[in-house]
Amino acid sequence: HAAMAHYYDSQSHVLNSSIFRWDAGAGGFVEHQAVPTVGAWGMAALELGGAWYLAVASFFDGTRRELNSTVLRWDVGADAFVPFQLLETVGAMDVEAVVAHGSAILIFTGSRDSRWGGADAAESRLFRWTGDRFELFQTIATPVCYDAEAFAESD
Repeated sequence: HAAMAHYYDSQSHVLNSSIFRWDAGAGGFVEHQAVPTVGAWGMAALELGGAWYLAVASFFDGTRRELNSTVLRWDVGADAFVPFQLLETVGAMDVEAVVAHGSAILIFTGSRDSRWGGADAAESRLFRWTGDRFELFQTIATPVCYDAEAFAESD
């Protein structure tokens, strides 16, 4: 599968983002599902305990940046992603999934918001998997953070 976030269509930030699946007969990806999103800027997929999740970073709804970002869970019976959990984020422009050593963390980058003061002030929020849901684990001051990437060092 492949997921694509749809942010704005020059009229609204409330759009359906697209989930595509590989179709060998068509020789490429075909649309599989339209997922309702608000100001979707980034997405990240991860597998936990045999289940697939898709996190959607919600940046801006046309008025405010204090938006819930969404985690969807793959429902095998429905053959589709379904809503799983809402996470409080502010101006989330990216989400990165870090899965290592039996734990999982979602990193949502934060962008400008007047409540933090200066134009370059922002915070990114990290949510840790508890076994049945994601919970806020840490906030990090990140001036105007647009992207996050995970990596690991080898010993």
